[in-house]
Amino acid sequence: MRTSIADLVPILVLSGAFAPVQAQAMEASAAIQSAVAARLGIEAADVVVEGLSIGGPTDLDWKVELPRYGSLTGRVSLTLWATVDGHPVRHRVTPDLTAWLSVPVATATTRPGQPLSLSLARVASSTLGGETPVDPALTWEAATTLQAGQPVTTLRARPAPAMREGQDVTLVVTRGAVTVRAPGRLEADAFSGQPVAGPTLATKPLARGPFADGVVTLGGS
Repeated sequence: MRTSIADLVPILVLSGAFAPVQAQAMEASAAIQSAVAARLGIEAADVVVEGLSIGGPTDLDWKVELPRYGSLTGRVSLTLWATVDGHPVRHRVTPDLTAWLSVPVATATTRPGQPLSLSLARVASSTLGGETPVDPALTWEAATTLQAGQPVTTLRARPAPAMREGQDVTLVVTRGAVTVRAPGRLEADAFSGQPVAGPTLATKPLARGPFADGVVTLGGS
């Protein structure tokens, strides 16, 4: 049975609040999967579309407009565009979207301040609560108590220092062709490449310079 253009909502104004995404899939749900996956940088198979209710033909070449801002999980308001009988038409839909992401998770229960052991797991994006997963290539420690299998985000973890406050380091200063080394002790946790303060153990003046591999390099001339 042929669908009349009157059964669909006619095109009015293309809102600048939405970013058009070309989706080649024929089914509306598949088009939404492709559009959301392209935005999130994941596979279309990792996007689940539920609660999609749409009238008229479903075997069209749909284009999907995603919100420029905001979450793409949960109940999300979308606009679908298609051409019927040579006329552009649109549908406003609010499906329930779930994206499955590969994110770092804690391998064991970890208390605040303890180093984190991470592994990658596939979790629903809703479990992140809008938080950003940590970079698994870096070293982290827990900022809050984390249970085994719980996603690790930048609000639940913090970068782990290379050395701790109170540990001994070497202070190095170079003046011309002369390089002087002296023992020192960290006044604060040290991170590679970041400035850190530490007094020399002999004379106690406070020295400050970039830290790397147990060495604090002081300014010289």
